[in-house]
This record gives sequence, C-alpha cells and structure tokens, in this order.
Amino acid sequence: MEVVGQNVSERIIFNHEDATRFIVGTIGVPGERAFFLQTASAVGTTTIAVEKSQVLALAERLRELITEVRRNKLASLDELELPASVDNSNLEFPLDEEFRAGVMGISWDPQTQRVAIE
Repeated sequence: MEVVGQNVSERIIFNHEDATRFIVGTIGVPGERAFFLQTASAVGTTTIAVEKSQVLALAERLRELITEVRRNKLASLDELELPASVDNSNLEFPLDEEFRAGVMGISWDPQTQRVAIE
C-alpha cells in the first residue's frame, strides 16, 4: 500500500507494500474528535490526520471498489473468498501525525491485486 502525502515543498511518500494494519481511529469526545488514518507494516507506522467526511468517503469508495473487483473477478478466487479482517484495536501510540490529508485517491492494481490509497 502506498500512502502519499503532500508537503508544501515536496511530495511525501510512505510505501507500505505488505500492510499489517490499516485503520481509522479517533481521539476526543463526540463533536470534538480528531480522526486519524493509520497504516503499519514492516517499515513502520504512518499516521495521517483526516476529516470525518474523508473517512466516510473512503469507506464508501472501498465498498464500491471491493464490489467491482468481485463482480468483475479482478482478483483470484482465493483472494475473493477470504473472510474480512476486523481490527478493533486502538490507534498505535505515541501518535505522530505525519501530515493532514488533502485529496485522496483509491485505485485497484490488477497486476499486484492490491488497493492503492493516495
């Protein structure tokens, strides 16, 4: 998984090829919560600040993408039949925000059969 961030002076790329974790978590009380997207792999953990609306849009787009991949059989049958993995654990601390997300993009790479989130 490639996580791409935009810095004022340069593009920041965090590449998590074999992500072991990809979650959204919150800090704070309802109405005052801060939302974070966190990805972990052998190379480390990346934490990105996101807006609630971005989380909702990301979840909806991922649902659509998974439906499309299944409908069009774009992944191997073994991959399509794996049960969904659920991670209800908290965000990993200490929480080091790398950057605040701007525009996010999601794509499917048929060669690697992986989702890319930028």
